[in-house]
This record gives sequence, structure tokens and C-alpha cells, in this order.
Amino acid sequence: MIIEIMSREKLWIYSSFQNDLKSAVISISYCNEDQLNLQKGPDNGIEAICRVSFDDVEIGMTNCITDDDAEKMSSFVNGIIGKKDKLIVQCGAGVSRSAGVAAAIMKHYANNDMLVWGNPRYRPNKTCYRKVLVAFNEVIDEQELAEKLSINRNFGVEAREESASSGLILLSNDEEEEMRI
Repeated sequence: MIIEIMSREKLWIYSSFQNDLKSAVISISYCNEDQLNLQKGPDNGIEAICRVSFDDVEIGMTNCITDDDAEKMSSFVNGIIGKKDKLIVQCGAGVSRSAGVAAAIMKHYANNDMLVWGNPRYRPNKTCYRKVLVAFNEVIDEQELAEKLSINRNFGVEAREESASSGLILLSNDEEEEMRI
């Protein structure tokens, strides 16, 4: 399955056009904004939608991702694996919350999330990453996470080279790198 991280605007445009891939969407909105009015349909290829609302904040802050949000997303993904061609993970800018969720999904299913952490266009929200991994019953290695954060801040070339050889496919906002699970 292809995973693509998108902004709210890009998903709105995507949903307006003909798409042949059977797609599922995790749509993340801010708490104070309306959910994106996505429609499932044979034309746009969107067959399943999981909607959650939380802000781009870290743990302990108001409107942070909850355990229930993470469980809802992990259950959704577990239900579509092997049934859809593409999973789109969308948030406002397609940079932080969606990247954190997509990285956790990659880590769980492919044991490699460096296409997200090693990509300078993303700044994965580490609370989203942690909570979704826990919802998948994964154990978080804090040393490994600290290294990923460091790589992401420094945009490590080594991480991108390692991921390129892993066979994962990520479709990103500007260029086509693919992330498959």
C-alpha cells in the first residue's frame, strides 16, 4: 500500500479529480476548524475515511492527540491493510501531525519510518508518533526516537539513503518518493 502525506488543500484538490487507486484517508483537523467535507465515491477513489480532531501540540497541552484518537486511527489502518491501494494521511499543512501518524504506521508495518524522519519537508509531531505507536502495541525506544529527532533537525543524508534501499514507498508533497507497506 502506498502512503501519502498531504495538506488539507492538496487533499481537497485530490478528492475533486478522478483517481483509479482505491484509497483510504485519515483526515486530521484542528479542534477549532470544521472537518474537511470529503465525500467517498467511485470517481475520486476514496473508499474509507477516518476523521479526528486535535491540535499540533505536544503532550500535556490543550487539544493534544488523545489515546482514543490514536486508537481510532490504528484500528482504521488495521481494517484497511491489504484492502486499499493507498492511504492518505492529511493534516492542515501536511508537515507535522500527518507526518507523525504516517511515520508510526510505517514503523509498525515496515519497521522503517526514515522516509519521513529523514525528509526535510516533514517535522513529525513526536506526540502523535508516540501515541499511534502505542495504539499499535509497539514499544518506543526513546534513544532511537532521539536519534530520529536529531536526524530530522539536521536533515540527515544517511537516513534518506537507508530508506531508499528499504523498498518503502512514500509519495510526498513535491516530489515522488514512494512509501509502501
